[in-house]
Amino acid sequence: MVVKAFKLIQRISDLKFLNEDERRRLEEVCSSVVIPKQINKFHTVISKANIDISKDVYDRGKRILDTLIGALEDLGYTINAGGKKNYFFVKIHGEKIGFKLKEHFNQINHIPTPEEIKRKEKDQFYRILPYDYTPKGELGLILDDYCAKQKNWNDGKNKKVEDYLGEFIIALIKTAEDSMIRKEAFEAADKRREEEKEIRQRQEELQRKELGKFKELEETAMDWHKARIIRDFIAAIEADLDKNEKSKKVTEWIKWAKEKADWFDPLVSKNDEILGVKNNYLNDNYEED
Repeated sequence: MVVKAFKLIQRISDLKFLNEDERRRLEEVCSSVVIPKQINKFHTVISKANIDISKDVYDRGKRILDTLIGALEDLGYTINAGGKKNYFFVKIHGEKIGFKLKEHFNQINHIPTPEEIKRKEKDQFYRILPYDYTPKGELGLILDDYCAKQKNWNDGKNKKVEDYLGEFIIALIKTAEDSMIRKEAFEAADKRREEEKEIRQRQEELQRKELGKFKELEETAMDWHKARIIRDFIAAIEADLDKNEKSKKVTEWIKWAKEKADWFDPLVSKNDEILGVKNNYLNDNYEED
């Protein structure tokens, strides 16, 4: 008895989210939980769970569940029946933890009945099940949650399910805590991924803008280079023509060509009467706000 109490205290000490009063209350409940030999009125939630165990252990199973549910409610937790047979949910620290009572079965070879044999002869797709299952009269509590370190507490030679109720209650609470920790870890990981995604998106946006600016710079530099080529071309024409040979038409063309070079040159960006302003690179990039 002393060893059992020590183990319970040790397990309770592993719980992280209980204050001292809650630990003390849990120790009191777990160390004193006892299955009555008779219960006249069972907890209403038991009838909602559709208990599916053999009649030999039916009363015992309901007494186990009634005592377990009562102890959990004494600790301030809420219990509801699940949608499956023998299934319950307890809400601990906001976490919904599933558990159920189960009867174990013996597996024996099935001997086909005459009816099954006749049906098989008529229907080749008809399948005769290879085994029959008979109830053993042995019960087990199952903690049905991914975070549960231990999931099964079964009748054995020396100990019955009744002897594990305190341990099972602590396991439910521990599972709820581990579920919370796991959920918080997932949320933290999701938050990190979201932050990393935002950082990547900002970096990609900066790169996109920077590449856009560089492309603009490259195109502007090419325009400037082309403007110089145009001016060199105009100068070559002027040098090639004798002043006396310049007609009014040629003079007007040279004037037009120089204006177009000034319009095309991003460092000049002359406003053209017809084409407007092609490039205002200096004003767009270096003008004070």
